[in-house]
Amino acid sequence: MRLSTLGILGLALGALGGCSKEPVCDAGATQQCLCTDGAHGAQSCADDGSRWEACACAKASPRATGPQALVPDPSPTPQQPEQPTPPVATPRPVNDAPVSVGAQPYTITIISADIAPSKPDGRGWDVGNGPPDPVVTVTVRGAGSGTVRSSKLQDTTSPNWRESGQVTINRGDHLSVSIVDKDLAADDPIASWDIEFLRPGQQRLTDPAHSVNALLIDISAAPK
Repeated sequence: MRLSTLGILGLALGALGGCSKEPVCDAGATQQCLCTDGAHGAQSCADDGSRWEACACAKASPRATGPQALVPDPSPTPQQPEQPTPPVATPRPVNDAPVSVGAQPYTITIISADIAPSKPDGRGWDVGNGPPDPVVTVTVRGAGSGTVRSSKLQDTTSPNWRESGQVTINRGDHLSVSIVDKDLAADDPIASWDIEFLRPGQQRLTDPAHSVNALLIDISAAPK
C-alpha cells in the first residue's frame, strides 16, 4: 500500500508536535549575573522556563571626573598681621667704655696726689724747708676745650681735693696736666704730663724724677 506525499508530511508534523522541549530553568527561579559595568546583578527565569530574563543591574552612581568643589568656610579665619622682626643688638666690648665720635661733655675730677717732701735737688719746697702748696691744672687740647683747676691746699705733700669741672673732649684729644707749688712771688713747677684721651676712666700719673709719686684724676661722661 502506497502512502501519498501529503500523508508522509502529515505524519512527520504529527511526530514533531508530539515531542516536548526541555525547560531552560525553573519558572520563577533567580540567579546571579554579571552587569556590563562589572558589578553583580540578578536575573529571573521566565514563567515558561524557556529562558533567563535580562540581568537586572542597579544604576551606578555617577562618578566625579573632575576636582571636588571646594566648600567655602562660612567663618574664615582672619589673617594675622606680620610681626616686625626685632632689631639685633650689636655687642659692645665688656671692658671698654664707649667713646662717642665728636667732642662730648666730660667731667674731670682732680682726686689726690702724693708728693715727695723735697725737690729733686734736696731743697725744701718753701722757705724754711716747708711742704708745698700744690695746685693741679688740666687743659684740653684738640677738638674739645676747657680747663679744670684745683684749689690751693696749704703746706701738704698728700693733698686730697676731689674737685670737679666740666669740659668737652673728643677721642684723640690731648690733656695737658700740671702740678705746681703755688707761692706768692712765683709758682714753682713740680711736674707736668701730656696724655692722649682714648676712653674715660681713672688716670694715675707718676713722675718720680720730679718728686711726684702719684697724681690721680678721673674722667667720666658728664650727666645729661
